[in-house]
Amino acid sequence: MMQARSVDVQPLDSHRFRLGEGGRWDGTDFWQVDLLDGDLWRSAGGTAELHRVLDLDLPLGAMAPTTGGGHVVIAGTGFAAVGDAGTLDWFDRPVDGRQPPRRVNDAAVSGGRMFFGTMDFPGEIGNGDLWRADPDRTVTHLLGGLGCPNGPAVSPDGRTLYLADSSAFVIRRYPLAVDGSLGAGTDFVTLDEDFGKPDGMTVDDDGHLWVAIWGGAAVARFDPEGGWADLISVPVRQPTSVTILPGRMLVTSASNGLTDPGELDGATLVLPCDVSAPVTAAFGAG
Repeated sequence: MMQARSVDVQPLDSHRFRLGEGGRWDGTDFWQVDLLDGDLWRSAGGTAELHRVLDLDLPLGAMAPTTGGGHVVIAGTGFAAVGDAGTLDWFDRPVDGRQPPRRVNDAAVSGGRMFFGTMDFPGEIGNGDLWRADPDRTVTHLLGGLGCPNGPAVSPDGRTLYLADSSAFVIRRYPLAVDGSLGAGTDFVTLDEDFGKPDGMTVDDDGHLWVAIWGGAAVARFDPEGGWADLISVPVRQPTSVTILPGRMLVTSASNGLTDPGELDGATLVLPCDVSAPVTAAFGAG
């Protein structure tokens, strides 16, 4: 592990979220969720104050734009399209009714498909799963036996899927086929438990993986072989996702579970960034 470096960090605005997550850049606007409160937020240009655009009465894990306009989300126990009035048109709720209760957690789009995780509320190993939602409205089970599936993130060439299991302190790498199926996974990075847990991730144009380190107050960058490439300290204890915009990076964070949250815990942070990354892919573009 390398020594963390400091950079100039500023909050995007005055909002503080319970579980800020799922940062996305669609080329025009920045989006994020407050997962446990079921809220979707948008910042015009990734510079304006965040404004709430969707308020659900169930957990909201992530969103993605669609090729036909509008958005899809993982919410509650499954996957849905968002209607004009903010109503949900469900594709499937694959963990509905399971015990212990489950919820969605994070997602990524590649090849027109969305890959998303589900977990029980404490993130016990064995109760987490990874799923794939296809444009034909089918939802397919890909992986089981997980704890808290996070990320996921896909390489720029679409051939590799990275998935963090925060409960196991590990990031695994899977070959990703054109049809959306996964090959056998291998461990990519394992973190020391006293360092922090891997959380939300993104891959830059150079194929390096950026990871928010929950509990570690840091953002890490790993090269395609799993070696340490960068480590940036951030003034929040629980960073949750990393989004790369032109010339800057936005890092979401959470105050949930902290008995004495600091001034910036739960804020969305703005950091300088000299790398580029693809915009959020559209669902249905395969």
